[in-house]
Amino acid sequence: YLFYGLSFLLFGASLKMVHVLTALWIYLGAVFLVRLVSLTLSQTHAAFAGFLFIIFTSSFVDTEIFASNCEILMLTPLIMGVYFLFADQQAGEGGGVWANYFLAGLFTAGGFLFKHQGGINLVVLFLYFIIVRFSGRFNSKKYYWSDYVALLSGFIFPLLVVVAIYLKLGRIRELYEWNILFNFSYVGSRGSIESVLSMALLKTIGFGLATLLPSVLALSLLLHPSQWFKKQDQATTRLILFSVLWLLLSFIPVAMGGRFYGHYYIQLYPPLILLAAIAGGDFILRFARYPYKYRILFVLGIVTPMILFQVVAICRRQMQAFDGVKNYHQEIAQMIKTHSSDKDSIFVWGNYAQAYYFSQRLPASRFVIGEYVVPYWNKFFKHETGFDFNELTTTENAELNLLAADLNLSRPALIIDTSTSGLFSHFGPFQLNRLPPLWALIEQNYHPIINVLGLTFYKRNEIQI
Repeated sequence: YLFYGLSFLLFGASLKMVHVLTALWIYLGAVFLVRLVSLTLSQTHAAFAGFLFIIFTSSFVDTEIFASNCEILMLTPLIMGVYFLFADQQAGEGGGVWANYFLAGLFTAGGFLFKHQGGINLVVLFLYFIIVRFSGRFNSKKYYWSDYVALLSGFIFPLLVVVAIYLKLGRIRELYEWNILFNFSYVGSRGSIESVLSMALLKTIGFGLATLLPSVLALSLLLHPSQWFKKQDQATTRLILFSVLWLLLSFIPVAMGGRFYGHYYIQLYPPLILLAAIAGGDFILRFARYPYKYRILFVLGIVTPMILFQVVAICRRQMQAFDGVKNYHQEIAQMIKTHSSDKDSIFVWGNYAQAYYFSQRLPASRFVIGEYVVPYWNKFFKHETGFDFNELTTTENAELNLLAADLNLSRPALIIDTSTSGLFSHFGPFQLNRLPPLWALIEQNYHPIINVLGLTFYKRNEIQI
């Protein structure tokens, strides 16, 4: 939200400018990836890493739908954290600069705040520390307890700032409920074992095909660990070790909850590309010496995903095959504008935050989507259409009461109910008349005025436009 808020502050409410800012943000990540690789390898290896990162993060189908999402945005601070960990590679014997470890923890926390799955990098960092400290293969590099403390201090510092802000606002319970309880609830709601395994297989194969060249290059290192210690100095070997740990452990958040959504795999890009650059950089250095057919295959491995992505993207846009370009957004937004003024707030019941953006109306509640207050994901993955108010957990009841309090305080000009529309059938079980706190407020203060594409519009009684 802060990233989007900064973009809106600088450039106005333009999603195109959000995407431009995201592209610059990714470029910054590529710069630090280049600097990271150049610490131990040639500038050719480093440039190859930056090139692959920019090409493949922008040429994955899910990045078209989620062009500026949390997974993309968290990559840059995570890369910066790894860079500062390795920035003392030339220090030789003994520990490094305390500030480097503090910054490594600080930027890792930045990735974690963008998306909690980024917290896996803290585990990667400490596991790497332990292996390097106690393995006899890394005698030229030791980490000390002060390094651990500096790293952990850097990680904790921004988290304490966030907690302090919530305490000052009197919202600490919401921080706990949304960032801990809701996450556990989200992870705990999943489909059958068969559906989880099939999704894991299909999505992982799909990601491998979308990143075929980096995946093949990285796999060549993963399958030959004995080569990590041959013809490499220890600094490069440590970078390989860290990248392998980063890649393998990052599969944990990708698999969390058994969803295996395509955009979750974006988290794998930095370590995958690090390994690919280490393995492929030597090929680049000797590019002219290889037979012509191998050079063509290498180039095709880079160019083909880009071309296929653009073809698929154009086709999907023309076919309106993903939500962001469907025509109904404008029809709904126009109806909202017709029945409210630009100074009014509105509330949309459902998982349809797009209505706020397209209509240029502010939300009347902190709950810009409704999945926080009902067992949405349980119903979604179990394909259940029934719902009873008594199914709500204690936390969901508390969240529902917070939502009702928001609406009582702000009294939005319009309440738009998506649960009555076939366009949003996944929210169908949660009809407003099944939720007494919300339904009582609507019956007392609102009246239905129109049905647009199945969405029911409720207008505040005293509003006359």
